Amino acid sequence: MNNIMIVTDLDGTLLDHYTYSFAAALPMLSALKDRGIPVVLCSSKTREEIQLLREQLSLDSPYIVENGAAVYFPKRRFPALAKGSQPVSRDGATEWCHEFGGNRAHWQSLLDELPDVFYGHYRRLSSMTVGQISDLTGLSPDDAARASRREYGEPVQWRGSDTLKEEFIAALETKGARVLQGGRFLHIAGGWDKGLALHW
Repeated sequence: MNNIMIVTDLDGTLLDHYTYSFAAALPMLSALKDRGIPVVLCSSKTREEIQLLREQLSLDSPYIVENGAAVYFPKRRFPALAKGSQPVSRDGATEWCHEFGGNRAHWQSLLDELPDVFYGHYRRLSSMTVGQISDLTGLSPDDAARASRREYGEPVQWRGSDTLKEEFIAALETKGARVLQGGRFLHIAGGWDKGLALHW
């Protein structure tokens, strides 16, 4: 079983789409742990969100954040530094990090450059309060705060027509962004994706 690895998304897969509960997955996770099969979390969620979930599930495998923007892997499991990776120490965790794209501010600046026709038809996650994020997603205030602290991309809540949304996406793509439709948000970031991060 040493050559087996399980990679899973979170919302609507490992986690219930509405309640964010992972209770239904616990028996399988326990069976995998007994067999020494690592479980890699791969999600649009932030580093902080995934770190908390890993602690709750007692996972010590690498994990992929923000739709493949970066891979984090614990130093205690991986003593050697992979080429192109950097050591990081945040929130008491000591890890290696391999990044694939630019930071959040870059993608926010692209939104600032869009034509006025899109104004008022979307709402940036960065413009929302923790309370607004909590109301929109059903997350607790603490979890909503973790979700708000993105590092690599900018999610937006689309409020306009489908036709205008297509134009919005096209306008961002001409500026070099990649736009992914998530369960609740459009995620605006670079050319990375979960598959590329997993392949790395």
